[in-house]
Amino acid sequence: MSEGVFVPVNTGVPTDYSDWSNMEPQLPYRFLLYLPASVVNQFKLYTLSPFRLSLLLSIATLALWALILYLRQRLLLTNPVTIYHAPRTVGIKRAKRQVGKRGGESIEQVPLHKLIRQECPTLADPKGEKNVFSPTPYLANGHLQTIFAALFADYAKPRIEYTRELIYFPDGGNVALDWHPALPPSASEHDKTPIIVILHGLTGGSHETYVQDVVEEVAQRGYRAVVSNFRGCAQTELTSAQLYCGAYTGDLRYALDYIRRRCPDAPLFGVGFSLGANVLTKFVGETGESCPFIGAVAVANPFDLLLGSHVMHSTWFGRNIYSKRMTQNLIRVFKRHMHKFTNSNLVDVDQLMSARFIYEFDDLLTRKAFKYRTVHEYYRQGSSAQFVPDIRRPMLLFSALDDPVAPKEAIPFFEVKENPYVILGVTPHGGHLGWFQGMKPKRWFAKPVGEFIFTIVESYRSLPHEEKHHPVASNNLPVTARRISFSTPLPPSLPAPHAAPPREIPRPGPVSRQSSGEPRRSVSSAPPVPSTSVAVQPKPTVKPKKHPGLFVMRLIPRNRILLLLLGILFGYAGGRRRAIPL
Repeated sequence: MSEGVFVPVNTGVPTDYSDWSNMEPQLPYRFLLYLPASVVNQFKLYTLSPFRLSLLLSIATLALWALILYLRQRLLLTNPVTIYHAPRTVGIKRAKRQVGKRGGESIEQVPLHKLIRQECPTLADPKGEKNVFSPTPYLANGHLQTIFAALFADYAKPRIEYTRELIYFPDGGNVALDWHPALPPSASEHDKTPIIVILHGLTGGSHETYVQDVVEEVAQRGYRAVVSNFRGCAQTELTSAQLYCGAYTGDLRYALDYIRRRCPDAPLFGVGFSLGANVLTKFVGETGESCPFIGAVAVANPFDLLLGSHVMHSTWFGRNIYSKRMTQNLIRVFKRHMHKFTNSNLVDVDQLMSARFIYEFDDLLTRKAFKYRTVHEYYRQGSSAQFVPDIRRPMLLFSALDDPVAPKEAIPFFEVKENPYVILGVTPHGGHLGWFQGMKPKRWFAKPVGEFIFTIVESYRSLPHEEKHHPVASNNLPVTARRISFSTPLPPSLPAPHAAPPREIPRPGPVSRQSSGEPRRSVSSAPPVPSTSVAVQPKPTVKPKKHPGLFVMRLIPRNRILLLLLGILFGYAGGRRRAIPL
């Protein structure tokens, strides 16, 4: 090969590829030697400037990478649900119909893990065909799943019509209970329809799409759902100088006591998401054998708040995208109820408004409101992983290994393997409260969650009355428990919450994250039950507010390759973690 240097055509280079193919051109023209001569000549690639040729090669490389990832996702990549449990699990009692001359029923005990394999194919399919989650091709990693869920949550149309009740606590605070379908006031005391109690995530509410997915799933199975909204969430007015946190289970105790008084014969089942999953898991572990639930599910539980905070803030993406977004949501909620804290020495409002990260907000307000000495003490003692060994109800923990908000490092694998009451299901992908699949993304996790709920609830309902007091048989399994000290101990006995007086309450509908100026109306309490109950109709003419990411959402359905390229740029590359001073 003769020595030579390739120069652009406008400075005297031969115009035919064959004239310089024997030369040794400089970069980036050297890459043209690996292409067919007919392609180079047809498109005259040798006439491009170095910058344009480099840009074209970069785009072609990204497109090829995207194609490889797409084919890998569609042809090679499978995401089966992996189940973890103790070697021996508790026996779930259920009625077994005998086939014989007299017929009749007998009680059988099926180990929890075997029952899951028999009745929950989406969780544990022996053939490995149905328990597979295939993420949307252009949402093929945890970041894209999480961002997609966050961006589209504010623009999804409400599908569920709730009936709202407000209950007040002895400290003056209140929470909103959103029911679907509504309780019949005349027959609520004798209604035996199973009630699924749902706890939403941080700054969320009953309007969240992931909540509506589960409400819709359980409603199709003939159950009743009630969403217990945290204080100040879902457009409820804050009536006390206290919000909520991931460690405080007192409000849930009051709400369950109220629900139990209204429907004493209905079995209760708990479902929690994200921060609500942490509260639910902590509550089930705290109550142990006296837990009012017959079973529970925790989805996308952070488990270890301190470890999760460190992992999130150790990457640029976690600090500047997730932490700042969640902090802004918390500040937005605080602004709606700022008047409750103006005359309080609890918090410096100006300093709180300038908080950038979520641990700064928790240090300035949350840990002070709940009397923790440091934010790290709140994170440590509020983490639900330490309560997993104390769980005494069949419980499913469902997480994604690529969750950027609830990291896989916090999942209590060892605690699960030592507790026969707990089943842990994980998927390689899914993000935080994502699990979108299909070209038109639709959440997948509601189906396995619904199967687990149906299995536990129907096993309980099949039992005769005398057996319902002990629906689970421990079979003398080695289960250890310990007492955990609290910095803010809860009172041993709780007074009954009283129903709300007639007052004006907002209509949830499609809830906006901004401070509300929503129209309100007054309602009267139902005569049979002294509580505020109002049917909440979705607003027919609600225009979504403009959002910086709106143009992205309009582009995504038409240019889905855009999200895939974004995933290549920041999703698969991960991020460099660094220690942060807290």
